[in-house]
Amino acid sequence: MAIKARLKDNVLKIYLPIGEPKVSGSGKTLVIASTRGPAVTKIQHEGQNVIVNANAYIKNTKTAKAKSKHSRRAQEALGDWTPD
Repeated sequence: MAIKARLKDNVLKIYLPIGEPKVSGSGKTLVIASTRGPAVTKIQHEGQNVIVNANAYIKNTKTAKAKSKHSRRAQEALGDWTPD
Protein backbone atom coordinates (compact mmCIF):
# COMPACT_ATOMS: atom_id res chain seq x y z
CA MET A 1 0.00 0.00 0.00
CA ALA A 2 1.28 3.44 -0.85
CA ILE A 3 1.50 5.86 2.04
CA LYS A 4 1.49 9.64 2.13
CA ALA A 5 3.06 11.77 4.82
CA ARG A 6 2.55 15.46 5.47
CA LEU A 7 4.18 17.85 7.93
CA LYS A 8 2.22 20.90 9.01
CA ASP A 9 2.62 23.01 12.16
CA ASN A 10 5.21 20.53 13.48
CA VAL A 11 2.70 17.63 13.26
CA LEU A 12 3.44 14.58 11.11
CA LYS A 13 0.33 13.11 9.51
CA ILE A 14 0.47 9.67 7.92
CA TYR A 15 -2.14 8.58 5.41
CA LEU A 16 -2.56 4.83 4.83
CA PRO A 17 -5.16 3.44 2.47
CA ILE A 18 -7.44 0.93 4.18
CA GLY A 19 -7.82 -2.37 2.35
CA GLU A 20 -9.43 -5.75 2.78
CA PRO A 21 -8.68 -7.26 6.21
CA LYS A 22 -5.82 -9.80 6.20
CA VAL A 23 -5.06 -12.20 9.04
CA SER A 24 -2.00 -11.17 11.05
CA GLY A 25 0.86 -13.56 11.79
CA SER A 26 -0.56 -14.41 15.21
CA GLY A 27 -4.09 -14.78 13.89
CA LYS A 28 -5.45 -12.57 16.67
CA THR A 29 -6.00 -9.49 14.51
CA LEU A 30 -6.93 -8.50 10.97
CA VAL A 31 -4.61 -5.92 9.39
CA ILE A 32 -6.54 -3.28 7.46
CA ALA A 33 -3.66 -0.90 6.65
CA SER A 34 0.12 -1.18 6.91
CA THR A 35 3.37 0.27 5.68
CA ARG A 36 4.63 -3.37 5.56
CA GLY A 37 7.79 -2.38 7.39
CA PRO A 38 9.77 0.85 7.44
CA ALA A 39 8.74 3.38 4.76
CA VAL A 40 10.99 6.29 3.82
CA THR A 41 9.10 9.57 3.38
CA LYS A 42 10.08 12.80 1.66
CA ILE A 43 9.70 14.63 4.98
CA GLN A 44 13.04 15.95 6.26
CA HIS A 45 14.13 16.31 9.89
CA GLU A 46 17.61 17.57 10.68
CA GLY A 47 18.64 16.87 7.08
CA GLN A 48 17.44 13.27 7.01
CA ASN A 49 14.37 11.61 5.54
CA VAL A 50 11.81 10.58 8.16
CA ILE A 51 11.08 6.84 8.21
CA VAL A 52 7.70 5.62 9.46
CA ASN A 53 6.32 2.23 10.35
CA ALA A 54 2.58 1.89 10.94
CA ASN A 55 -0.13 -0.75 11.21
CA ALA A 56 -3.89 -0.43 11.60
CA TYR A 57 -5.85 -3.48 12.64
CA ILE A 58 -9.06 -4.83 14.13
CA LYS A 59 -9.68 -7.84 16.37
CA ASN A 60 -10.20 -11.14 14.60
CA THR A 61 -13.57 -12.27 15.92
CA LYS A 62 -13.49 -15.40 13.73
CA THR A 63 -10.26 -16.79 15.21
CA ALA A 64 -11.79 -20.11 16.25
CA LYS A 65 -13.18 -20.73 12.76
CA ALA A 66 -9.99 -19.65 10.97
CA LYS A 67 -7.42 -21.62 13.01
CA SER A 68 -6.71 -24.19 10.32
CA LYS A 69 -5.82 -21.44 7.82
CA HIS A 70 -3.07 -19.98 10.02
CA SER A 71 0.64 -20.58 9.87
CA ARG A 72 2.38 -22.78 12.42
CA ARG A 73 3.38 -19.66 14.38
CA ALA A 74 -0.24 -18.53 14.54
CA GLN A 75 -1.41 -22.01 15.52
CA GLU A 76 1.19 -22.06 18.33
CA ALA A 77 -0.05 -18.68 19.57
CA LEU A 78 -3.63 -19.96 19.51
CA GLY A 79 -2.67 -23.22 21.26
CA ASP A 80 -3.77 -25.27 18.25
CA TRP A 81 -0.41 -26.75 17.25
CA THR A 82 1.64 -29.56 18.72
CA PRO A 83 5.04 -30.75 17.51
CA ASP A 84 5.33 -34.15 15.83
